[in-house]
Amino acid sequence: MSYMFSYGPFSHTGLKADFTLGSGFGLMAGVANPTDFLSASFAKKNVIAQFSKTSDHVNAFLNYVGGKDTAGNNINQIGLTATAKVNDVFRLVMTER
Repeated sequence: MSYMFSYGPFSHTGLKADFTLGSGFGLMAGVANPTDFLSASFAKKNVIAQFSKTSDHVNAFLNYVGGKDTAGNNINQIGLTATAKVNDVFRLVMTER
């Protein structure tokens, strides 16, 4: 599991929209509190996005978080999480950021 989003992919406090692009492709975009903050009293928000491909054998999720941290520095994070079905019991998982 990628720790890029700490509480799981896009479970931050914010607003997001999911779009189905067909043939197993999807797109998610939103605005959320900074990573690791369940709530934040400041106005700095992050842009979040995910491009995904799902099928019976392979699932891939390309994730993005960008904005400013609490000190006002620009941040950009990109992460890839993918799984491949080995058989009916096992899946191979790969994460990279």
